[in-house]
Amino acid sequence: MKRNLFGREKAVSPVIATILMVAITVVLAATLYMMVTIQDPETQLIAGKLVLRSDLTRFTPRGNEYATAVFSTTMTNPSSVERENVNYIVLDAQGNELTEGHEADYEGEWSLFVKDDRVGTGTRLTLVFHGLEDGETIRGYEVVVRIHGYSGSLNGLIGP
Repeated sequence: MKRNLFGREKAVSPVIATILMVAITVVLAATLYMMVTIQDPETQLIAGKLVLRSDLTRFTPRGNEYATAVFSTTMTNPSSVERENVNYIVLDAQGNELTEGHEADYEGEWSLFVKDDRVGTGTRLTLVFHGLEDGETIRGYEVVVRIHGYSGSLNGLIGP
């Protein structure tokens, strides 16, 4: 003998069942989309640019030449960052990294001066290249700004 546990044999109508299946699918798809598109801060891309404002080569009375290049930054991601989280790299015209550089002193091949404690839109970067040989130029040199915790860089070229 067959017994019915619930007392009737009717189920949910096909229309209601279809609506429920579509709703569950939409919720699952939205959840999966959110999980995939949320980015880890370590993989966020730097957005902005480094613009050359001026470059100048000068001759000193001691017979050495030095050159300056002034850049300004425009940043949208991140909008600003502490100066200690920023790494500066200088490349010569052949793409070789000039490793003898320091921030805010006159040792090595180049020096970088940043006035503000934070780097963001409007920050002025002044590069000084010292000890240039007679007639040596910095045209074609490139400044690369990288920020800890972000991928990509801001690049600025000195001269055409």
